[in-house]
Amino acid sequence: MLKAGQKVNKIVIISSSANKLSDETKNLPVIIKAFAVDEKEKILVERKTIFIYPKKSEIKP
Repeated sequence: MLKAGQKVNKIVIISSSANKLSDETKNLPVIIKAFAVDEKEKILVERKTIFIYPKKSEIKP
C-alpha cells in the first residue's frame, strides 16, 4: 500500500501490429491514467507522454 505523496514507477508496454506503422517519423501522443482501486473518483492522475515508433528495420517479424 502506498502512503500519501509516495510514488511508484511502472513500466508500460505498448504494442502495435507492423502494418499500422505507416510513417515511422510520426509519434503517437498517449495519456496514461492511474487511479486508486478503492477511490477511483477521488484519486486519479493523468500523465501525457508519446509513443515513439521504432524503425521498420528494427522490427522483428
